[in-house]
Amino acid sequence: MCDMIGRLLKDSRPVDQIMLVIELLILLFIVWEFAWKAWDWFKARGERKEYESDLEERLTALKPQESSALMDFALHNRQPVEQTTLSRLDELELISRNFTGWFIPRKHKKHLRRWAKGKSKSPKNIPPA
Repeated sequence: MCDMIGRLLKDSRPVDQIMLVIELLILLFIVWEFAWKAWDWFKARGERKEYESDLEERLTALKPQESSALMDFALHNRQPVEQTTLSRLDELELISRNFTGWFIPRKHKKHLRRWAKGKSKSPKNIPPA
């Protein structure tokens, strides 16, 4: 390999040598950029899994009444009426409040809707009315 590179450089013009170096630098840049993107992807994936497990822990800490109220809120946008339920969901940072009322934060919305749809399909998790 080294012998071949030596022959390439020995029998070539200076312009060809410069072009070979430039092509090598471009190739190294492409490999570095791919490695950087792969690293970012793995890092984001790990952060997402950590976020989802943290959110799942908070969701499992809910009582059945709070769970059904959150399911209604996530799927049908029906705000819970009981202040204890609202304060408990706010304490767990599952919902927030602004000047217009209660809402589900944008970062939780997708995961909570997926959770609520999964919960509503399984009959054993639906609390009695």
